[in-house]
Amino acid sequence: MIAPVKVNSYEAGEQHYPCIAFDGNGRGVVVWVSDLQGGRSRVMGRRLDSSGQSVGGEFYVSETSSGVPVMAMGSDGHFAVVWPFLDASWSVASQLLLLPPN
Repeated sequence: MIAPVKVNSYEAGEQHYPCIAFDGNGRGVVVWVSDLQGGRSRVMGRRLDSSGQSVGGEFYVSETSSGVPVMAMGSDGHFAVVWPFLDASWSVASQLLLLPPN
């Protein structure tokens, strides 16, 4: 068993609802909801190398979230994140991203 790796740098508010996926080379991305970051709940992400260590800093997936993000990743490093949010009514948003090479 390897030691836990902290992926979030922002610590105010709650950091919750993590979801993780890996590509065919063992590289991964973890996404989570960061409450109160920038004054609202946002979906954040961070890359992981093939040993499970954090790579680079956090990145924004979405400026707003009202629920649990889910994600899937292809063997080529493309990944999709989907999350619910409440605007005038409940909606679902998604974003397709590409994991840059390490």
